[in-house]
Amino acid sequence: MNKAYNKTAKEATALMKDANYTVDQIGSTLNKAYNKTAKEATEVLRDAGYTVDQIGSALSKGYNLAAKEAAGVLKEAGYVVEDVGRALQSAYSSSADAASSVLKQVGYGAEDVGKAMNSVFNKTGKELEGLLNKAGFSAQEVSGAFKKFGSWTSGATKTVENFGKDAAKVLSGW
Repeated sequence: MNKAYNKTAKEATALMKDANYTVDQIGSTLNKAYNKTAKEATEVLRDAGYTVDQIGSALSKGYNLAAKEAAGVLKEAGYVVEDVGRALQSAYSSSADAASSVLKQVGYGAEDVGKAMNSVFNKTGKELEGLLNKAGFSAQEVSGAFKKFGSWTSGATKTVENFGKDAAKVLSGW
């Protein structure tokens, strides 16, 4: 497209998006026709309004990156750990177990991996502790993460706890 139509990668991405090409097709074009690195493609796709899940798919299918490579690219591009975890889950069908290991391998610490496992995979308590241990974090790192974030109860659990407290307040006034 760049040679035939003299379009920049950003222009081609916008045209292809408007023409309903898939993000995977656009990723492949950025890779093969524009020789963009995976990080450069990530930035072009982000600027074009694609979500991290969609960009993860382009990295998987358009660049044939393994989950670990894609996670590293997304991290380097500035995505927060929860977004990287979401991309692993959606584009790579990663389980919580696989994603926690990949996130550790690309340099995220126990606290960050714990946040991703909690927010993306809704893992809490002992299950979360087990994931962090299995990913290779030391007992001290896991303990430190739990001290910072408490027991990592899910949002649903917190809502139920707050509802119970609010209901008790209302009933006590009767």
